[in-house]
Amino acid sequence: MKKLKTLLALVIATSLTLVGCGQKAAEEPKKEEENPFEKVAALYEEQINGHEEIDFAIDSYGSENATYMYEYAFVNMNDDDIPELLIGKTDESFGVKYIKVFYYDKESNKLLSPTETIQIGVAGAGGFRADVVASNKKDGLLLNQGSGMNGQFEIARINLDIKEDGTIALKNTTLQEYILGDDVEIETDSEGVTINWYAIDDLSALEQLKAGKLDLNKEAEENAESQPKEETEKPKETGVAVDNKTIFQGTLKYLSYNEVLELQGIEDPNAGYADTSEKFALLVFDNEIDVTAESGDGTGSYTEKAKMIKLPNFADAANYNGKEMKVKITSMFWPSDTSLPLSQPYALEGEYEIVE
Repeated sequence: MKKLKTLLALVIATSLTLVGCGQKAAEEPKKEEENPFEKVAALYEEQINGHEEIDFAIDSYGSENATYMYEYAFVNMNDDDIPELLIGKTDESFGVKYIKVFYYDKESNKLLSPTETIQIGVAGAGGFRADVVASNKKDGLLLNQGSGMNGQFEIARINLDIKEDGTIALKNTTLQEYILGDDVEIETDSEGVTINWYAIDDLSALEQLKAGKLDLNKEAEENAESQPKEETEKPKETGVAVDNKTIFQGTLKYLSYNEVLELQGIEDPNAGYADTSEKFALLVFDNEIDVTAESGDGTGSYTEKAKMIKLPNFADAANYNGKEMKVKITSMFWPSDTSLPLSQPYALEGEYEIVE
């Protein structure tokens, strides 16, 4: 009987202990799952906020009294789940953007950045021209660069080269070389993805990354959809619709070399080697409009603001000088050099006609 009482007491004590443990476990709050993007977003935010302290290694091509514009972007340069941060610094007086890459190292919880920069844009002198896009294979960046002076261009893949000592560098691999103007197929056209740049004080993309909701492809679609659509104007005289895609309306100006410089308010980017006797037929708009044209370096078409379109070898242009007109253009290119009018599109000879 004594043994039975002892056994019952032991069972009751064990039961109470288990109940107590169960209640304690039930009372403990569940730990929230850690957001893997919060730490990297915080480090990226430090770089974005401290953008003016970043060493972009700007060489002698930059202007001494230059004004700069800063932007940032996210790209997938490898197959991990953390996008890389790009910070761009554009020399507005020279036309070149210098880009620094920042990579998040999970093991050290630090950012690594190569000493090298990526340079893109259209230089105000010397003929340098370059553009960079992301790879839809998450295999680095695709850089198309060359000289508008000699027409020699190359496409290179830029990857991150992470060293054993914890440092990082940019690795450039040439994929294709070509001469501007040749009828060549750009092998990486189907792979390139436009990089979405944000003003340095617009942290909307950073907030999306922090919340784990950054979708680079979706953002590109939304940005395109959010662009205001061009309103169609129907002139009373002919009923020809001005759509700013194939039909453009403006004032025809027949100008000398120096008059074009004065119209654009710029110094001669080709001083010393330009043909200053050249005459220009320009369709000048009342205001800047969005113009879509082929890239002069053969990388495809893109849209930018334009104030005018050059009409090469426009017969009898002098008699149209100062007249408002509508022109139908079927083939148009952005310049790949510093020819006048600077950074404005031009129609191909034989690919445009007056429609009224």
